Amino acid sequence: MTGINNVLLVSMARSGGTLTNNLLDGHPALNVFPLEFWNTCNKNQIRQPYHSLFRFLPQPIKLREVGFHQRLQDMIEELHGQGSYHNLVTRLQADLGKIGSQSEFYDYFQSIYFPEFFGHPCRKNSFNHVARLCERSTDYIRQIFGPVRLAVSIRDPRASLVSYARNLELTRGESMTEEHVESLCALWRSVAHRFSISPEPDTLAIRYEDVVLDTERTMKHLCAFIGVDFHSITLKPSRMGKPVAANSSYDNMTEMTTAPIDRWRKMIDPEIRELVEDRLKSEMEALGYT
Repeated sequence: MTGINNVLLVSMARSGGTLTNNLLDGHPALNVFPLEFWNTCNKNQIRQPYHSLFRFLPQPIKLREVGFHQRLQDMIEELHGQGSYHNLVTRLQADLGKIGSQSEFYDYFQSIYFPEFFGHPCRKNSFNHVARLCERSTDYIRQIFGPVRLAVSIRDPRASLVSYARNLELTRGESMTEEHVESLCALWRSVAHRFSISPEPDTLAIRYEDVVLDTERTMKHLCAFIGVDFHSITLKPSRMGKPVAANSSYDNMTEMTTAPIDRWRKMIDPEIRELVEDRLKSEMEALGYT
């Protein structure tokens, strides 16, 4: 299938990307992925020789390069049941030899995935959250994914940092270092400039705080960017049409709440706060973070 209008959400970690994806989940004009099916361990280091030679790769390597691995199998079967991954791969393999690039594959994947598991034809608009792909240049992203448009959810860097530190502690048992802080500040500055201060063509920035505090206006803006009509279903987060809890490092929240917006004030180390505000002063002011 060709001609799908693909929009990628490429937010930094802990910046509201999952919430935004879940708000769009039930939109009747969108294919919205409930998983990052190309969320491979090397998604930010896609091998260029394999990209240029994709047409000639053996089927197993083609699938590996577009993200089919154990992590994806676990996610597919968690969502769709035992055996669903095998059935999906079997269907994909039927015409995989004709696919000449990663971008062609992603359209092809949608044409099979959504009818198979969602019971409706593949719609002409798609939306998928590919977290942290903002670490790569826009030209690079479009070389891999084709003529996609890019959206990003931006969050107050102090709040993102506190949430990132908590997530780092929970998932890896590690503590935040000054090197982490400097790296996150550099990435946040780049994202702010590319998507908001001097936005590149066909890109859109939305603030996490606006998603939470003014959901309807923000989702109308995002729907217009995608090219679909606003629908009231985008005011409540869901996953595969079912209500879903918020994605938080701190609380098992069952609905959107304003609590994460200012929570960082009580939790951030004063020295780290000073460092962040010093490094990002002009960009934070430009985006309305005082």
